[in-house]
Amino acid sequence: MGFFGWFKQKRIKTFLNRLENEPDVNIRGKAAWRLGKIGDAKVVEPLIRTLQHDENVGVRRSAAWALGDLKDTRAIEPLIRMLNDREEGVRDAVVDALGDFKESRIVDALNRALNDEQKGYIRQKIEKAMKKINRRK
Repeated sequence: MGFFGWFKQKRIKTFLNRLENEPDVNIRGKAAWRLGKIGDAKVVEPLIRTLQHDENVGVRRSAAWALGDLKDTRAIEPLIRMLNDREEGVRDAVVDALGDFKESRIVDALNRALNDEQKGYIRQKIEKAMKKINRRK
């Protein structure tokens, strides 16, 4: 591994540590966002755990967006499950993330979410995400 590979691995380790252990929600959220930008498959599972279990809405939102950036299919089912999150901010970010994938099965889940969603702006985002996915098929 060259210097850049070593440096990338060091950054991943640093941001994973912050994501999993930092008490400051702003730092955890930024760590999630940066892990999505680094683009390494090994961060998918920790981001999924964060999406599902972090108590902070902002951190969960950042984890959803990061998973959308990564476009790893392991994230699809956990993201779909989070379409029912009690926090509209999380649902909003999950819709954005799911719109980044090309999988047609997501359209069915978004269609179900569209029927259940009460917030107008999220309903609009769901419709846009479905159109975006359908254009890519």
